[in-house]
Amino acid sequence: MANSAINIVGVSLGSCRVVWFKVMPKRAQQWCTNKGNLPYFETSAKEALNVEQAFQAVARQALALETDAELYNEFPDQIRLSDDAPSQSSAAHCNC
Repeated sequence: MANSAINIVGVSLGSCRVVWFKVMPKRAQQWCTNKGNLPYFETSAKEALNVEQAFQAVARQALALETDAELYNEFPDQIRLSDDAPSQSSAAHCNC
C-alpha cells in the first residue's frame, strides 16, 4: 500500500457532504503532520484493518477538545429514566 495511491474520504459535517479523492500515502501523512500531528491510519472496513483504532483515536481527540461546560451547556435539560413521583393516568384529566 505504501507506493500506490490511497482513497481518502473527507466528511464535512457543516454541509453533510462526503468527498472522495486519491492521494499518495506520504502526502496524506504530511497533511496530518501539518494539521497538528493528527493520527494517520490506513483503514479497510472490508478487511477490518485499523477501523476500530481510527475511530477510537478520533473519538479521543474530540472528547479532549470538549470541556464539561460545553457539554452541559449543549444539553442543559436532564432526561429522567424513572420518576419518583406517582404518575397520573390521562383518564384523571379527561372531562368525558
